[in-house]
Amino acid sequence: MTHETMMEKYGVEGIELIMWLVMRGALGAEAKRVHRNYYAPMTTGMGLITFEEQA
Repeated sequence: MTHETMMEKYGVEGIELIMWLVMRGALGAEAKRVHRNYYAPMTTGMGLITFEEQA
């Protein structure tokens, strides 16, 4: 399925979620979370998470 097809079906947010899942899958199983933050304004929440690959 192309990005264009997925955007038509799920919207831009659906593509963003898939990209986050791919990013996490690219990290090793031993990756360590070093930071996380979530901000919930009046409408849409925003999140940030930082991982560090363990050698």
